[in-house]
Amino acid sequence: MVQGERTSLSLLASFVTPGATVLDLGTGSGALGAFLREHRGCTVDGVTINEAEAAMAASQYRQLVVADLDETGWEHRFAGRAYDCIVCADVLEHLKRPGDVVDACRGLLAPGGRLLVSIPNAGYGGLLAELLEGDFAYRDEGLLDRTHLRFFTRRSFVDFLAQRGWGVEAVESVERPLNESEFRTRFDQLPPAVSRYLLGRPDAGAYQLVFAARPDAVRVALPAAPAAAPQPLFTAQLYLGDQAGFREDRKLVTPGVIGRERQVLRFSLPRGAGTTRLRFDPADRPGFIRLHRIELRAGGECLWRWSCERDGIEALQSSPSQDILMRPPWPGAVALLLLHGDDPFVELPVPPDALGAAMAHDDAVLEVEAGWPMSGDFMALAEVIKSS
Repeated sequence: MVQGERTSLSLLASFVTPGATVLDLGTGSGALGAFLREHRGCTVDGVTINEAEAAMAASQYRQLVVADLDETGWEHRFAGRAYDCIVCADVLEHLKRPGDVVDACRGLLAPGGRLLVSIPNAGYGGLLAELLEGDFAYRDEGLLDRTHLRFFTRRSFVDFLAQRGWGVEAVESVERPLNESEFRTRFDQLPPAVSRYLLGRPDAGAYQLVFAARPDAVRVALPAAPAAAPQPLFTAQLYLGDQAGFREDRKLVTPGVIGRERQVLRFSLPRGAGTTRLRFDPADRPGFIRLHRIELRAGGECLWRWSCERDGIEALQSSPSQDILMRPPWPGAVALLLLHGDDPFVELPVPPDALGAAMAHDDAVLEVEAGWPMSGDFMALAEVIKSS
């Protein structure tokens, strides 16, 4: 565990008071037990199904039992002890009978004690979008880990606990950007209304959920999900080239938001000689880009500027490019770029003297004002290009 990092383990640990007595069900390598013992002064016991993990983690626990939580009787190994907290860190989804484990925890809690649970969120936006596309692919790890037997959302897990007499008093989420997850759904391939609905769902960006619950026969209100919606992203790149061409080790990367009609992509240029050309790779995937302007700025001045409204699209069309179809969809304001291949790019027509002057400053920046509409129409156009 890394202090200050927001993970399921750090959130679980935040619910544990210093000096508490803790039972860690599913210890893994013992990271949580070690943290609670060293940084919170806790007394920690644990259960693991794995003999190898037990040997690795034993030094972090007062008592460490090797047992299968799906088999009855493991709780008797802790008879006579009462715990301030019982922790199930990404454990219940692996069990055939998670309800039996939750029931057994009740008898091991001290008065006022809490059950702390983290689970993967089956309502994560990337998972739901993949399901809409007809996929439900198990993987070696992640939300669809092939060892997962049960799936929960915020509401269904609160219901699960309430049916067994537990009241949830707090819920926290671990967010994961969609582009950093194992799900690679292109949200602009879905109907725009569907994409916006999925992204606007509560917990659409929550990869994991963490619950604190107490034995309570009264069902509590469902804690509210965060209001912020996740964003589907694309990645833009700027290559710094010389007379020999462009290399992978000389590129700048910045994210953009799919569905945002107007945004500024900024690349901070490193100072130094040698850069004589710039190549803009608008995205790491096919799609639409609406290009408004490009500016090279340094020393508080604009050293070069292109805008579709002022300069037209001809300057870009005459530059070296690949896998991009450029058109002015209507007179004036914006250029439409259809990215239809594996490696779309356009070399920017920046005058050498302007680029040289910019690279002599520490604050040089290239700004690209663009938009990425939430539309799958590019797929049909790309097929037309392939067949022509």
